Amino acid sequence: MIKSSKNRNFGFAPTPARPAKFLVRGFTLIELLVVLGVLSILAGMAFVSLKQSKINAELNDAQSTVLSALEQARSQAASGVVTGKKSLHIENNTATIFEGDIYPGSGDPMPLPAAITISSTIEDIIFERLTAKSNWASDISISLSNAAGSKNIKVEPQGAIIIQ
Repeated sequence: MIKSSKNRNFGFAPTPARPAKFLVRGFTLIELLVVLGVLSILAGMAFVSLKQSKINAELNDAQSTVLSALEQARSQAASGVVTGKKSLHIENNTATIFEGDIYPGSGDPMPLPAAITISSTIEDIIFERLTAKSNWASDISISLSNAAGSKNIKVEPQGAIIIQ
């Protein structure tokens, strides 16, 4: 006589059902995947935010350097400690303070980080002795070569330096 497999216990005693207080409930795979997905989205948002903060910090640093060079040239011209005009030459990644109308190729350079690109409507911003008036109005644009965003500085003919 063939016995059904339902009744076979194969020599083992049947295990009693565990009481409800001993049931261990774990996380399902779906729950773990949802948590990992949320965490990865938050990490991505934090990365983008930190990258933008770094770009802004680099641009602000470069703007401060150029602004400092402009203020230094203007204040030296206004104080009359120099015999002639005081000027700022803007080329590549350097702002150079020099005396006179024509850039002699040397002076007091203020280098900027390599990733910064600086451009101006005129290469030499000249401040007159004692009046500190500028020769022309000039717009200086400071940007990061590998990212979006820029900072601007405007020099007015009256010698005013405006951050835009």
